[in-house]
Amino acid sequence: MYNITNIHNPEITLDTVMEFCRNLGNDNFAEPENELPANHETTTDEQKELFIATLAHDLKNPLQAQLSGLKMLSCGSFGSVTKDQKEILSLIIESGEFMQNMLSTLLTTYKYENGAVRLNIKKFNFNRLIKKCIKEYSLLAKDKHLQIEFKPKLKKHEVYADETQIRRVISNLLINSINYSFKNKKIIIETENTEQKAIFKITNFSPTIPEEIQATMFNKYTTGLCFNKHIGTGLGLYFCRKTTEAHGGSIHLVAEKEKNSFIFELPQGGGGK
Repeated sequence: MYNITNIHNPEITLDTVMEFCRNLGNDNFAEPENELPANHETTTDEQKELFIATLAHDLKNPLQAQLSGLKMLSCGSFGSVTKDQKEILSLIIESGEFMQNMLSTLLTTYKYENGAVRLNIKKFNFNRLIKKCIKEYSLLAKDKHLQIEFKPKLKKHEVYADETQIRRVISNLLINSINYSFKNKKIIIETENTEQKAIFKITNFSPTIPEEIQATMFNKYTTGLCFNKHIGTGLGLYFCRKTTEAHGGSIHLVAEKEKNSFIFELPQGGGGK
């Protein structure tokens, strides 16, 4: 039996882990040890999803501890830090937070699949949340020589939704836009209202998305690997769809030549379960 807790090889990278997860359905891998009820006949997909969720959970806590230590180190809690050292630490922390967001997406997607997500609907300032997300990933954008431009046109700034889950949706879309965008371009984020909806739109200048990918863009385990070398979980956009639908909203893609926009809409009065 394969034991997740035995993964201690320092040479294992995130890409290796994700590739391992994708290939879990192969006969070369044994069943995970934890499970579903003994009388439940598991399918290969269930075994794979359970493994991914367990792996994500086991990685999340030590990653959080590492990030906390790095932030304390960066703040000078253990002694003075030079400007160059602080810049390197910031990059490491940013990379760790990117992985943390990926793990959260994996876990939350698994919970959506099993009906375990309960939305915490409350009122919050939509534009303010977007600005927080932009600030969080500004260094990642800067590293690719990208400029993030925010054009808020909301007349009603407050929406009723689960702020944590919507923040993850925005983060996923923003990370995708940064990863796939051409260098030295703008990423444009816009918000607006209709009478009943709050609308979020993010546009980047990136490779034209093939029509066959567009058709399955929001399905589980769909990535842009066939036209871009960036490796992801294939769950980010699926998570975005499940989250917006759980709120009574929707998400869609508008694809043009070397210009792609992802748009999600939320009921202005809150439509979540």
